[in-house]
Amino acid sequence: MGLAYQESQFGSFTSDLANEFIRRFLRHIQATTPLNEIVLVLDNAPCHTKAEDVFDEEQFEGAEVLKLGSYSPMLNPIGNAFSVYKSAVKSFLARQRPAILRVPEAVTIRVHRSKFLELEADPLFAEIVTPELCNRTFCHSLPHHQRALHFEDMQVGS
Repeated sequence: MGLAYQESQFGSFTSDLANEFIRRFLRHIQATTPLNEIVLVLDNAPCHTKAEDVFDEEQFEGAEVLKLGSYSPMLNPIGNAFSVYKSAVKSFLARQRPAILRVPEAVTIRVHRSKFLELEADPLFAEIVTPELCNRTFCHSLPHHQRALHFEDMQVGS
């Protein structure tokens, strides 16, 4: 299938922002899939601490949230896709280093560097996070899901 929904967020991603994102995602996905067929799997990122609140709202009744246990990145395929994306971003920034280091007057290096990221983040995401990558990372996680279903021990990050 691939990527179902994506937004960009620069700066801190708080639990309130995460909840708003989840609401927009559920509204979007609801156009093609009944909410009672939706299970949103979240890791233990600090921004996910209040996510259950969204699923308690009448509008999103039927959808479920499942939070992964601590130290279970092997069960989180999107984590691997983000890792590939972050690597591509780092490569992009390395290629742009000379231009990034030419900071205009009255602009901080942080703001200048952010401009490069803002211009490239979405196109790079679309180029890197393809249906093929999503499928590969999902398939990579399946054996770990099977072990979890059978209550087998797993090495963290294996």
